[in-house]
Amino acid sequence: MKLLFFLMGFYSATAFATVIGQTGDWDILSAALAVAVVEGIGALMYKASLPLIGKLRGLIIMFNYWKAGLSLGLFLDSFKY
Repeated sequence: MKLLFFLMGFYSATAFATVIGQTGDWDILSAALAVAVVEGIGALMYKASLPLIGKLRGLIIMFNYWKAGLSLGLFLDSFKY
């Protein structure tokens, strides 16, 4: 399951870079959205004091693997151009 979420993140990064890269108008907003998603998942991952987060811990861990795939995919996609 972890590998599946990691590969889905990698695929999401490729799709994200391809679709957003077609128009040059949304680059800043899409980068801000990507940073907000990555930082939000990281904040949820490392803040375990809230009771709601404790119940959703497994789901947050899976999205952390998705986030790792997204980050790696965007990093590797930057070398294409």
